[in-house]
Amino acid sequence: MADFTRWQFWGRGAWQADADQITRLFNHAADEYSVSWQPTIRKFVAICTPNGMNAAIHLRLASALNGPWSEATTIYCCPKVGQHEGVFYYAAKGHPELSATNELLITYATNTGDFWYGAAHADLYWPNCIRLRINVE
Repeated sequence: MADFTRWQFWGRGAWQADADQITRLFNHAADEYSVSWQPTIRKFVAICTPNGMNAAIHLRLASALNGPWSEATTIYCCPKVGQHEGVFYYAAKGHPELSATNELLITYATNTGDFWYGAAHADLYWPNCIRLRINVE
């Protein structure tokens, strides 16, 4: 992994070494999200908060890393919506390494731009976890 000369990027329909040729696989993803293989359903799963900061958590599926990827499905809405106008949600990710069979553990973060509100509500800036059950059809 430390040898950057061996990295490959998807662009223009092929895996290649030139990062300047990267092709977008889907829109409205955050800068920080996860893609993992789910062996139960034999698909890749992308988890993100759309557009970076959002109260929704989206899931997309694909049979290959390079897609095609499904349309985004909202799988969860963060429960502190409306708690305070400065509260925001970000960094949703799946964690297959922490998940049991037939599920995906998902984490997301909450914070606020209001320092005093954050200081009075220390439970706001705390990891949030949800479990997504994977149904086998």
